[in-house]
Amino acid sequence: VKNDTVGTSIVVTKTGEGQELIEKAVAKNQIQLFPLELAEVIGSQSAPVLFKKRNIVARMKVLAFVGKKIPKNLRENENHLLKPTLLDYPAAIIVYTNRLISKNRMLKKILKYIPFIVLVFYRIIFKQLLVYKKKTD
Repeated sequence: VKNDTVGTSIVVTKTGEGQELIEKAVAKNQIQLFPLELAEVIGSQSAPVLFKKRNIVARMKVLAFVGKKIPKNLRENENHLLKPTLLDYPAAIIVYTNRLISKNRMLKKILKYIPFIVLVFYRIIFKQLLVYKKKTD
């Protein structure tokens, strides 16, 4: 999964209908399936899962701190989310900063002048903050 190519996805069916749909697509040669170990699936999805289930709590708190409204569906489902780590908060600030930059014409123009290596470093730092896991004793 680490050396993924364009057009490759992980599929998990949760219902009989979903399983049937996948089996029909395989029978018609519309898709190909390859088995994966659970550890491979978990490893490939850790960043998206942590972003959606753990970092979202930190992002909600950053939004509240800057006076932005938190969507009702997020407030109502907060108890189903993971507790953020201390490093989720700087990651949440990066997400908020990215949103501000993407919505501001002047800031978007400034991005052209930032050396590419700085942007790569910025992305690496963000991902490291996002996937940080507390070491257990």
